[in-house]
Amino acid sequence: MKEHPNIDFSQVYILVRLYEVNDDEDIVKDITYATNSQNPIDFRDLKSNDSIQILLETSAADLVNIFLHI
Repeated sequence: MKEHPNIDFSQVYILVRLYEVNDDEDIVKDITYATNSQNPIDFRDLKSNDSIQILLETSAADLVNIFLHI
């Protein structure tokens, strides 16, 4: 909306589906597989949300920030 302030978005509807789940990663993966029938989901797609991958990403970002300030 910020990029196109001249467009009237007042009649736009967005479908949102929310799930409240516990910390069980298996249920998150099951929901992801079950609700993405239009676009095939590969195991590699799910791996990007893995806690180790997130830690690697944030650690790499921290290293980049350190080198930028040297």
